[in-house]
Amino acid sequence: MFFDERGESMNKKELVTSIVALPQGYSGTIKVANAKSHIQSDVAILSYDLNETEIVYGQKESARYHETDTWMRRNGQWQIVAGQVLRYYEDPAPGEADPRAFADYLGTYEAARQKTMTVSKEGESCSCSVAIGRRQS
Repeated sequence: MFFDERGESMNKKELVTSIVALPQGYSGTIKVANAKSHIQSDVAILSYDLNETEIVYGQKESARYHETDTWMRRNGQWQIVAGQVLRYYEDPAPGEADPRAFADYLGTYEAARQKTMTVSKEGESCSCSVAIGRRQS
């Protein structure tokens, strides 16, 4: 059994099938941190953080996860029998906006079918409003 950070439940075959190479233009690393383990008889529990960095077309992104795996010794071999991944959701670091660039983003965008987002400017700040229904011209 494996439960990923999106809440998906998978068996071994589904998990192996879900592992694919990153698309072209993507690269990344995952570093393990804060590993802890407990072993008793033929059962081992391993818990650790995963610090992920992805480069998506030159843009650096990061995420942190926590994973717990359960292993059992069967026929003299350790085999993983369950795993669960949770994502740490954290606010991004504050950024600095350049008000001179705001004009480049003004307009109405279609976020999904019949769902639009309008970016407008008042004074020195931008605002965003969401409308559900027909797109307005």
